Amino acid sequence: MDALTATPAATRVVDSGVEIDVADVTDAGCDAVGRHAAAVEAGESALLAVPTATQKRTRADLLRQLVGAADSGAAAPTPRAPRRSR
Repeated sequence: MDALTATPAATRVVDSGVEIDVADVTDAGCDAVGRHAAAVEAGESALLAVPTATQKRTRADLLRQLVGAADSGAAAPTPRAPRRSR
């Protein structure tokens, strides 16, 4: 949730520009919002996570290929299909 704000009428939950009167939200609704927020946070954490050593090597290899192709004036090589981890 973006912010919690107190207003004279009631506390409102502001999430991406949508205000919800907390008094109108059921316990099940609060649970659903909590589950959604946890899922969003988990997704964001995964996106911001430090890359693994294998991912770093793959990116470095690709960058070397692109820089080498740009320096030589040749077309960039066709990338190989990624290896599947076991």
